Amino acid sequence: MNSMLANAGSLVYAARYPKVQKAVAVLALVLLSAWLGYQVARDYFTAVELMVAAAIVAVSIRWPRQALLMAVPATLLPIDLVGTSGQLLIVAALTIGWLVEMLAGRGHVYPWEHGLLAGFGAWLVLAYFVDGVHIESQLSAEHDLATLLAGLWLCGMAISIGPTRGQLLAVGALSAAAVSVAAILDPAHSGVGRIALLGLNSNYVGAALALGAVASLAALIHNRRNPIWIATGVACVIGIRASGSRGAIVMLLAGVAVLGLLGRPRWIQLTVVAVAATVVIALPGFTDEALTLLIGPRTAADFAASNIDRTNAGLTALRYAVANPVFGVGYGQFAALAARDPLLAEYVATHNDYLRLAAESGFPAALLLIAVVGLALRTGRPLRRTETAMVVTYAVSLLFGNFLSNLSVSAPFWLWLGLSLHVSAERSAATRETAREVSIRSQGAAMRTVRFPAE
Repeated sequence: MNSMLANAGSLVYAARYPKVQKAVAVLALVLLSAWLGYQVARDYFTAVELMVAAAIVAVSIRWPRQALLMAVPATLLPIDLVGTSGQLLIVAALTIGWLVEMLAGRGHVYPWEHGLLAGFGAWLVLAYFVDGVHIESQLSAEHDLATLLAGLWLCGMAISIGPTRGQLLAVGALSAAAVSVAAILDPAHSGVGRIALLGLNSNYVGAALALGAVASLAALIHNRRNPIWIATGVACVIGIRASGSRGAIVMLLAGVAVLGLLGRPRWIQLTVVAVAATVVIALPGFTDEALTLLIGPRTAADFAASNIDRTNAGLTALRYAVANPVFGVGYGQFAALAARDPLLAEYVATHNDYLRLAAESGFPAALLLIAVVGLALRTGRPLRRTETAMVVTYAVSLLFGNFLSNLSVSAPFWLWLGLSLHVSAERSAATRETAREVSIRSQGAAMRTVRFPAE
């Protein structure tokens, strides 16, 4: 029934917006060509980056849906092989397959979903150029903004053509497990201290592994007979502990909670939430001890110092957001301003992407991100608990880090967000079409039952 509704929705949009879809595809092709020409002219890509992009183009032309999944392992390649420019090139290469689907009428433009995403991206660009102070290195800030926009573009492509849930789970779980094993076996780690790999610090590695652990559990739920998902999940959990990231632990717990509670009776959900809240609020000492036990490489003193830094950074970000509520101080500028701020005097990130957006791009940017995530979660039924769990897991991570501007960590999120919005849009379109057909049939039946007086 659900597949029938989805097909009906696709047919409705394909019939209703063919010119819009082709116009969007042509515009995207022009922009892509201009960007690639400019970058190639600057000799911006390495040979490895060009070879990876060529392989992705070859796959995306034949299997565009499956090619989208390549964004996950490709953006996890070591930073010395594929840097920021290479990650942007990977997204550009994936666009080729999306263009093929759009021009063939198999990809669709959804007004609400794509419109909200486009509005978010447009506001980020506007805020950057309108009111940015640009103290930070221009190249660094532009890289952060370009990476975030590339993530939004990746999400938009996923909304259009909808990657397959099972394949996305498998790719996410296997990629994260491979990263975990590589990080643990890295000679630089040697079992001492927090793991770091691929040019990412420990918190970023932990966030990537938390997504992989939740994906492993979801894959195991869907296919209980396949032990590989137990192995990938265990590898990710071991890596999370070695990363020493509290945020990764919270991400993992949030994802597991959604997978376990969504679709359960309301009283079970409320009971679990109440017990967890009671433990955290009434027994803070127990919570600290549990974290120390779960996260091996860190101590209570380390946690306390980190809490102070994060709190000061968060309060400073909130102060900047209140002082510049519309356009913020400019994307990528917070750390440089914080170093010059007499109340903080430290080069530090916000450690919270919602606060970062509010401080650097204004409150509208933070609200637009929340609206996009909310739209993806608006129909979080048991049937969609996998998508809901993955989106919630990453949405929680944004409370503890600045991951949106790093495709190595954010690529899976953009794909899951796009898939969730795709499913939601298809169902909405199918529901409206079904309601329209029922209305037409009802009117026809009413006309047939009208009796006219005899002459």
